[in-house]
Amino acid sequence: MLTHARACLIILDGWALGSKPEADAIRQAADIAATLPGPLVTAGLCERLSRASATERIAILNVLARRKDDAALPAVLAATADPSAAVRLAAIEAAGRFADPRAV
Repeated sequence: MLTHARACLIILDGWALGSKPEADAIRQAADIAATLPGPLVTAGLCERLSRASATERIAILNVLARRKDDAALPAVLAATADPSAAVRLAAIEAAGRFADPRAV
């Protein structure tokens, strides 16, 4: 099992540096990141959206949707214009999980 610190490193550093953690590690990291409290985690994930690969952007959007932190909504909505259709779909699905009228 990953520690919270390791999960943050995988999500916030590993993805940004282009490393390819194994799928199980990504799933565990996403599960942990979705529950970590604090605006810094949300801000870090939002910031990484612009530098991540399409696969990583989808994973980050899923984490942001699970966190339901309204501070992430602008980044989620911006991702609805992503060049990747898969990322756009993930962004639309993520936006639907926020209880904010801007997401409609």
